[in-house]
Amino acid sequence: MERRFPQILLGTAATVFAIALGWSLAGPPRQPVNPREVASRPAVPQQPAPTKDGQSAPRTAAPLPRPSERPQARETDETGTVARPPTPVPAPAGTPKAPPPPADTPAPASAVRPNAITGKAEVIDTTTIRIDRNVLPLYGVEWARGGRSEELAAYLGDRPVNCEAVAPAQTYRCTVEGKDLSRAVLYNGGAKASAAAPPELRLAEDHAKTQRLGVWQADAP
Repeated sequence: MERRFPQILLGTAATVFAIALGWSLAGPPRQPVNPREVASRPAVPQQPAPTKDGQSAPRTAAPLPRPSERPQARETDETGTVARPPTPVPAPAGTPKAPPPPADTPAPASAVRPNAITGKAEVIDTTTIRIDRNVLPLYGVEWARGGRSEELAAYLGDRPVNCEAVAPAQTYRCTVEGKDLSRAVLYNGGAKASAAAPPELRLAEDHAKTQRLGVWQADAP
């Protein structure tokens, strides 16, 4: 009996140790779970399971929002401020509208010289012509015997003649292609210079005198 007592104590100690070890591994006894409490608890996001190499598996990308749900991009200027379109400023009430551009209007009457007459000339004599029923005495010349009107008509031909009145005398300074008609008449001896003739016309008359042309032929010695 004395020999078996230590064995019994040893077996009892081993049993107590085994029970204590099992209690520590199993943890405290679980309480009964209430289904209502489980339903009211917030869901815990599940972490991705690690892969074999120890890294976490890639997360699945969230779905893109629909076009109607995407935020619209805003334009910004150099300073980073959102650029907004300019707000039109309404015209104040009662402001008159701008007049339309004027249409093409003819030149004022003052731009056209009222005493200018242009056209084909009819020779009356070597000192007078007619344009459209307008009888025009030539400036700086006077009629003299010996002038030939047919020579003046041949000189003019069908060329237009431009005449402008010379005040205060009722005479006209006429040109043909820019050449003074009175000078041409005096240069060829078609007439004589009047008292009001300027120096350039008197020089033309001197040429006819020297050459004994036209009206100066009768005065030849």
